Amino acid sequence: MKATRTEHLLALLVVAGLSGCGGPVSGSKPSSDPAELTQAEAVSDSQSEPVTNSDAAPETTTDIMSADAAEKPAEPASDVKLYEPVESDFHSAYHADSRNREKQTLSEYFRWVKAFYHGEFLVTGWMRQSESIVKMCQQPEGRPTVITMLNDAGRKIASEWSKDGKVRRINNTDLQNWGAKLTKCAKDPQGSTESIKSALKDIITEIDQKLASIE
Repeated sequence: MKATRTEHLLALLVVAGLSGCGGPVSGSKPSSDPAELTQAEAVSDSQSEPVTNSDAAPETTTDIMSADAAEKPAEPASDVKLYEPVESDFHSAYHADSRNREKQTLSEYFRWVKAFYHGEFLVTGWMRQSESIVKMCQQPEGRPTVITMLNDAGRKIASEWSKDGKVRRINNTDLQNWGAKLTKCAKDPQGSTESIKSALKDIITEIDQKLASIE
């Protein structure tokens, strides 16, 4: 039985590992419960139809970050904001991949872009994960740079991860590895802001290398 796209997306939570609970993410799409990681790894990388509203949704959602993250001070006011997905921003990535166009319509593709950012049901998505990372920065003056880097990484990941499972070059294993890096430095009490920036720089380099292999 094929796993639903929501099950694939659940694996993304474990990916970011940004929680003692879970995080964003060759295999399946990102799991809301890190305890279920072994199950998420067993999920097929093939994608099926999105979950409809008829599926029962839990009343509560699992945040990616631990309770400690919520206690961090709120980020200071800044002109730099976390990116909200806009369909037109992903047109070029969609149209540039002829193989994926044969398997996905633009509306299907962007639906999963939005799912990546906003999550579904138990999955909090990239936006909430990014907010949690920013709040964990020990040096507030470094947060605008971290936000910019998170925006860059998120858009690049979403543009490729949202494609059909048989086409995309960024999968949940990649997300798990990147999430583990971010989790480790985000929880580092010693200068976590610089650690996060360094990890994001390495992650963006890896993403660029994967996307370059498509061309």
